[in-house]
Amino acid sequence: MTLVEALLIAAALSLNVFLIAEYEGSNLKDLNPIKVCLICPIFLAEQAAAFGIGYGVTRFDVLDQVPHVTRQALYVNAAVIYFVLGAIMCHKVLKKEVLIERLQELKYGRIALETLTVGLFTSIAGFACGLLNLPVLGTFVTLACASILGGVIGLFTGYYQGCRFRKPLYGISCALFVGLGVEVLIRYI
Repeated sequence: MTLVEALLIAAALSLNVFLIAEYEGSNLKDLNPIKVCLICPIFLAEQAAAFGIGYGVTRFDVLDQVPHVTRQALYVNAAVIYFVLGAIMCHKVLKKEVLIERLQELKYGRIALETLTVGLFTSIAGFACGLLNLPVLGTFVTLACASILGGVIGLFTGYYQGCRFRKPLYGISCALFVGLGVEVLIRYI
C-alpha cells in the first residue's frame, strides 16, 4: 500500500465526518472547545471500529493463498466498491436536501448516531482494503488522525459558516472514491 492510497481513503472518509460535524456545528447555540475535545473519541472509536470490522471480515489465511486470477477478481471487486461509494457521494451532490438549522445544545448521542452512518462507508472501505491485502496500520492511523481533524474542523466551520460547503465536499468525496477505484485498477490489474 502506498501513502497515496492511505491518504485518499482517509480524506474521502474524513470528509463525511467533516460534513456531519459541520451540520452539528451549524445547530449549536455556543461552541465550547472542551466539549469539542470530548467529541474526538467518538469520531475515533467509531471510525476505528468500523474500519476494523470491514477489514477484519477479509482477514482469513485463505486470502493469502488464492491463485493470481482470483486475486485479480478481488482487486476488481475492491475497485467496484470504491466506485459505488463514489456514486453514493455523487447522489448526495445531486439530491435536493433542505437542512433545517436550529439552535440547540451539543448532544453526544446524536453525533454518535450520525457518525454510525459514516461508519457504514468506513467498514465498506475497510473491506475493500482487506480485499487488496493492504497493511492495516498505515491506513488506520491516517484515517484516525483525519477523522478527528475533520470532526473538529467541521464543528467550528459549521458553527461559524453554517452548512454552505456540503455539496462541494460531497463532490470532492465522490471524486476521491472514484480516484481510488481508478488507482486500484491501474496499480493492481
